[in-house]
Amino acid sequence: MAGYALTQSKVFPKSQAVASPAKLVVFRGKEVSLGSIIIGSGEKHQINLVNQTDQVVRIDDIVPSCGCVLIDPRQMVLQPNEAHKVDIQITAANLGKNTHQLTVKSDQATIDEATLAFDGVNGPRLLPRMSLVGAISAQKNNRLVHKLELENVEASQLEVTDVELLQDDAPIEIDLSSAEESNSQEPLQIGIVLKEKSKFRGLFYSNIRVSISDNSGRVSTRMTPMLAQIGVEIVD
Repeated sequence: MAGYALTQSKVFPKSQAVASPAKLVVFRGKEVSLGSIIIGSGEKHQINLVNQTDQVVRIDDIVPSCGCVLIDPRQMVLQPNEAHKVDIQITAANLGKNTHQLTVKSDQATIDEATLAFDGVNGPRLLPRMSLVGAISAQKNNRLVHKLELENVEASQLEVTDVELLQDDAPIEIDLSSAEESNSQEPLQIGIVLKEKSKFRGLFYSNIRVSISDNSGRVSTRMTPMLAQIGVEIVD
């Protein structure tokens, strides 16, 4: 496990809106790309289905796990660039569980799953502004593979205390230069770049963990890890 700590903790001002934004589910080509992120705690949540192809995509079925109740219709048609928010309700008996599964079936993808990870203690949260899973191409001479943006959705300011790449032999590394230089009023940007001498070509997956704490001055500062998986395709 390789850890990458910020030289100075990144401070986020308090958010004007505390409500949890929708989690992205992104269509890439002929596959459904789903993320795995903490989206809060409680009963009601939203998944945002986005058709980013240039074709009409038909959703044949959306199958939640036994701990979830799907409020919206399970069949729909999405025009190119059209988005649709799907309401999810977690049943009371399953509120204490950390993860729930959601399976999406479409005419352009066989079966794909999203893991909904919930913070049971309702601690401080940072939410990705973009999907983290899916093949992302990087040119041979371009080291920047991906840029993760994190936004504070809490009513109090937060600090990023650590960023970790949970794979020691990955051909990528975390670049925090953008985070150090960014304005505290803007979302935190974390760069994911190819290692300088990496000759890797292909597809791999790795987890990134972002640790955050609130800055309320409490004696015991609660730490909430956020796990996100990123799939990267390196091409010449």
